[in-house]
Amino acid sequence: STTVSGLGVGQNVFSWTIENAICSVTNSDNVTVTTIPLPTAALSGSTNICSGGSANLTINFTGTAPWLYSINGGPQVSTTSNPETVVVNPTSTTSYNVTSVSDFNCTGTTSGTANIFVSTAPPAGSCTIATIPVNGCVSNVVTVSTNLVPGATGYTWSVPAGTLINGSSGPVTTVSNTVSITLGPLAPNSSGWEICSFAFNPCGQTNTNCKYIRGTLSMPSVISGSSVSCPNTSGIYSVNPVVGASSYNWT
Repeated sequence: STTVSGLGVGQNVFSWTIENAICSVTNSDNVTVTTIPLPTAALSGSTNICSGGSANLTINFTGTAPWLYSINGGPQVSTTSNPETVVVNPTSTTSYNVTSVSDFNCTGTTSGTANIFVSTAPPAGSCTIATIPVNGCVSNVVTVSTNLVPGATGYTWSVPAGTLINGSSGPVTTVSNTVSITLGPLAPNSSGWEICSFAFNPCGQTNTNCKYIRGTLSMPSVISGSSVSCPNTSGIYSVNPVVGASSYNWT
């Protein structure tokens, strides 16, 4: 007998020869050994949840079913599903890893970490847009920021149609409290862009705060009111509201 090591993945052919020198007889034979790749298990699914909630972890396997795996050193679980969904209910922020995996043939390797962040209460305090330009022009790219809200896991932003948040149409949710806004065309009877934001976590959200970036005022609509008047009398005249206008000048 003999021991063979260092086999590469694929087919390996081994031959041996037996010689009988006295009788001048030689016998030979060969065997083909197919080496398969080791199975793998890759874990993902980092997210935020509120205390008492649940989260789904995802495990993607390679190899031949069924697979046996263990998470964070717990009991081994058998599955034929690929990917495998694992529901967890942590009471505090927890990191999860696949600590072992094997398939029908071999013991394999693992990778990936899923971090489940647990919030116990809604964000503390209020959300205020703290950094915003006073005015702007169509196609300007400006930076807008809120205060950092304690306990918030994200911020949701909304803008007028045609204006973009980090290159996307609103509303947009970000982890950062700062966004890049591309100012779009002004709407009719509008004098600027209303930017709004609120902070949130899985347990709730803050107030919504809105502020204006002033632009070029559009023309007011036609004045409404009587075109006939008598001396020493009064009349009411009006135009449609101009969004964002701070005052109206009549002559």
